[in-house]
Amino acid sequence: MATPTDDHQENHMQILRQMPKVELHAHLNGSIRETTLFDLARERNIQLSSHHFSNDLLPGVDHSMYNVRPRSLQDCFAMFAEISTVVDDLPSIRRVAQEMLEDFAAEGCVYLEIRSTPKALLLLNGSSKLATKRDYCETVLQVMKEFQKLEQDRYNIDLSNGLKEFPRLPLVCRLIISVDRSNDVMNGWENIQLAIELKKEYPDMVVGVDLGGNPLKREFSDFRACFEAARQGGLFVTLHCAEVPCSDEEKESSAYQDANAILDFVPDRLGHALLLPPILQKKLEDLRIPVEACPTSNVMTLELAERNSGGSLLEGLSRHPQLKRWLFETNHPLAISTDDPGVFHTTATKELVLLQKAYSLTNADLQKIVEQSMDYAFANQETKYFIKQRIKDRFQMINEKRV
Repeated sequence: MATPTDDHQENHMQILRQMPKVELHAHLNGSIRETTLFDLARERNIQLSSHHFSNDLLPGVDHSMYNVRPRSLQDCFAMFAEISTVVDDLPSIRRVAQEMLEDFAAEGCVYLEIRSTPKALLLLNGSSKLATKRDYCETVLQVMKEFQKLEQDRYNIDLSNGLKEFPRLPLVCRLIISVDRSNDVMNGWENIQLAIELKKEYPDMVVGVDLGGNPLKREFSDFRACFEAARQGGLFVTLHCAEVPCSDEEKESSAYQDANAILDFVPDRLGHALLLPPILQKKLEDLRIPVEACPTSNVMTLELAERNSGGSLLEGLSRHPQLKRWLFETNHPLAISTDDPGVFHTTATKELVLLQKAYSLTNADLQKIVEQSMDYAFANQETKYFIKQRIKDRFQMINEKRV
């Protein structure tokens, strides 16, 4: 039987789920459902690593608040490699994209930027014919366009029927094309040139480019010219930054040089920016580059939750190297995101719950974070204005209901 505390917690979770959300840092393959991962592996007779994947969660533990599946940064890259072995054809990437959109929509997300590294997949499972990177991107774009239409149609019906108190707002989605820094520079140029071409053909849908992948592989300076070309081609730029430690005393280290070069480029947004030393942190704060902060991902990859105590995500988040400072001292531009919800067993709602509990934020604080996140989106101004108005109107409805 549910206790009053359980009921209160569930009611509060429902309120947060109804809140509109903006997601700016979500990887396509990292958003795969576990059930889909196992289905695809079974169809291909692939044995997934038991260290990384398991059907069972720890019993008797509040999975939303505990790191029940520890993931180091290196664990994550090993998992991504395994995911790529099962998401190996166009039908599987279509399925993963469709389910990703469904899952974010179910959590109240009103704007989503999907990021993905184009790959030359098989046309079909078991086929020897390869699809192109363009085929990959256009498959994802087709899913996005179809989903947006269905979402808007569903929302219009909900409004006309008037049966729901808070009809779920429709999800608007955009695509960011990624460069994997563990691949060679020529591969990066291929992705950037493809992004520039697709931007011309899908001007409202393809909005930006990203540098991601293993931060121990290559340096941003190797790819800088690629991203200069993307910027000249009308694309916004977001760069993963400072995922490995460095210090002001080690200015000649590759990690310091890489982070400094990224800041010098002044991208439109930064992913994570976790481990900047004081001098570079001050530089970031002076530049006011918005940061895509991913609480659960950060806690897990930095191993901030004590494994031997069950891994409290709240305790781990309280030890986050930057969030408290960004929230309360510098008021840094932030967008709270999920990173890889399938890998980190999280949702857009859960990220807000964790943030609220770890830092004693009010619902009004969360509202401000969500509304400001839309300012940093890569959508055009018309779309941003329209969605920001939707967000404000929905929060007003929720707040009036609670009075």
